[in-house]
Amino acid sequence: FAEDSLGRLWIGTSAGLILWKGDKFIQLEALAEAGRSPVRALLNEQRGSMWISTRRGLFEFKDNRLSEIAGPPGDEKLMWAACLLEDRFGNIWAGIGNGKVLCRRNGAWVTYNESSGLPFAYVTSLVEGADGTIWAGTLDDWLYYLSGDRFLAMREKDGLSGNAIRSLLSDREGNLWVGTRISGLNRVVREKLMVFGENEGLAHAFVRGVAESADG
Repeated sequence: FAEDSLGRLWIGTSAGLILWKGDKFIQLEALAEAGRSPVRALLNEQRGSMWISTRRGLFEFKDNRLSEIAGPPGDEKLMWAACLLEDRFGNIWAGIGNGKVLCRRNGAWVTYNESSGLPFAYVTSLVEGADGTIWAGTLDDWLYYLSGDRFLAMREKDGLSGNAIRSLLSDREGNLWVGTRISGLNRVVREKLMVFGENEGLAHAFVRGVAESADG
């Protein structure tokens, strides 16, 4: 899901893209090229663009126009990006699989991969921490954070409860929440990990998504 500046709710599904406005679903003809392709991720950019990750590629919708975004050499066709992030500087981040995370700065892509410290694993989620740190959760190879120009790992020896990361959230108090597939929910507080599982009252150890309520 993503909400745009006009109050429309964008809904990406395995059958395509649809918008909800007021009390009804609407279709936009300008979205036809991307709208009927399965959608993996949506991002409402601060400058007013909506980024759409589909099986056909990565698209930007702005001023009622849809444009396909090409990737860097070797990854020009950005199909099926699993997660999108806009950081505080307006840079766009994308996890594109095969152990790669891309960052678009000033219109040019920077590639982070195994040579940058990432494993050859699927990056399922990206988030910016309260201090500006970029975090990347992988499908089955732990949690990583960007330090300088390299990603460093946080693993079981650091207190993480599991290696299959499914969701990340940075809350208003500066905590990082890490949802895993079978190992519960982790909270990183000033680099200290706390784990919430069934023993702490969690109904199930598979944490697919994390959200923050209005009262924090």
